[in-house]
Amino acid sequence: MVGEWMRFTAGKGPTDLTCAQNAVYLNPALKGTGSKAVKGKKAGRFGFRSVVLLAGLLVLPTVALSRLPFELWMEVGGAAFLSGVAILVNASDKKRARACEWRISEATLHLLELAGGWPGAFLAHRALPHKCSKMSYQLIFWIIVALHELVALDLCEIGRLLGRCWRRCRLDSWNLEDHDRS
Repeated sequence: MVGEWMRFTAGKGPTDLTCAQNAVYLNPALKGTGSKAVKGKKAGRFGFRSVVLLAGLLVLPTVALSRLPFELWMEVGGAAFLSGVAILVNASDKKRARACEWRISEATLHLLELAGGWPGAFLAHRALPHKCSKMSYQLIFWIIVALHELVALDLCEIGRLLGRCWRRCRLDSWNLEDHDRS
């Protein structure tokens, strides 16, 4: 825990990386807690606010999925599967970080979020907590969430938003090509 006094020896992990070994808290109140949180405190930041935020973020994608020409249970099942995989991968990365082992790349974690596992990653970030203090990671994560929300909004608007933008971009590029020819 941040700010607590500890005694440890520096050693090498299984991948030859330097890591702390035989760590012991020097505060008697924390005796026997190891690397876990103090009794009475939760390990993560998963509470009522997180549930409300996640539920709010899932409204638009759920409405958008219901408008697709597939069975809703298949779409929700696929999203739930990807979220479950995201939770397991984030948990594995957290375990590897604690054991000073080779980590799962951030690109892999972001690719999983982009594929649709962002709700599971959101849960993992709060329940574990994992990757919650690295600002560069969180910035990309929230850009991915915003992208999912934008696509969901576009699906609800039946392609009007992104379609207009795409047509405008194509028209601008055609106009540039016409100027290049003259």
